[in-house]
Amino acid sequence: MLGLNTAYLLQVGYGYLLAPWMKVVGVGLFQARLFNVLLGLGTVLAVASIGRRAEGALAGLAAATLLAVDSNFLGGARNARTDVSSVAFVVFAFAAYLAGRERSRGWYFVLSGASLGVAMLVHGNAFWGGVILFAWYLLDYGRLGFATSFGYWFAGGVLATFGPYLDRKSTRL
Repeated sequence: MLGLNTAYLLQVGYGYLLAPWMKVVGVGLFQARLFNVLLGLGTVLAVASIGRRAEGALAGLAAATLLAVDSNFLGGARNARTDVSSVAFVVFAFAAYLAGRERSRGWYFVLSGASLGVAMLVHGNAFWGGVILFAWYLLDYGRLGFATSFGYWFAGGVLATFGPYLDRKSTRL
């Protein structure tokens, strides 16, 4: 879908394109919805982790509770759509970044970049997560961020997942 100039035209027929492949590999609607419910649970837990790391245990609990009772989130988490999976992987990228910043370990930054890459493959609007992560990185490390390896580890994670899908003949996806 990302490779088209008018990708929005595919959104209506996306389910019809996906249904035969789901039948061939034996994945039904129940499994697809269960996967999204599990991603929704993972999102709530990751939001709790982000809040705890950033502001404290009470903030993490409050953020996770507010997300868990939001009707829009709950509606998306029970349907087999790409929205919740994209949000989940962006939140996983945020959580991995904060863990990497806390522990100064490069593989957390790789995991953060890979999660963002998967999120962008699922839904193109996830690139905003990358903008936010770049701003966090600059706020945390400043100009020194270009000299430390963590930013390059992150970029490597993004390129490992998202890079093979880039069109090498132009700047379009």
